[in-house]
Amino acid sequence: MIETYEPAGSTNVARATYDSDQRTLVVEFLTGNTYEYRNVPQDVWFGLQHSPSAGGYVYRNIRDRYAFTEV
Repeated sequence: MIETYEPAGSTNVARATYDSDQRTLVVEFLTGNTYEYRNVPQDVWFGLQHSPSAGGYVYRNIRDRYAFTEV
């Protein structure tokens, strides 16, 4: 299942899309850069959706923890 999250008021993250079947998370930043993170557990996706700062959550919990490719 694919879900999309657009954090209201984020100064860093425009949109995030999670594919629970593939365990991939695509994060589109307001700068225009987009990254696909692999093997991301669903609880990390839930954490991103409920974080008060989407950009801070990506920086602290995703960026250096999961393999990624710029897309």
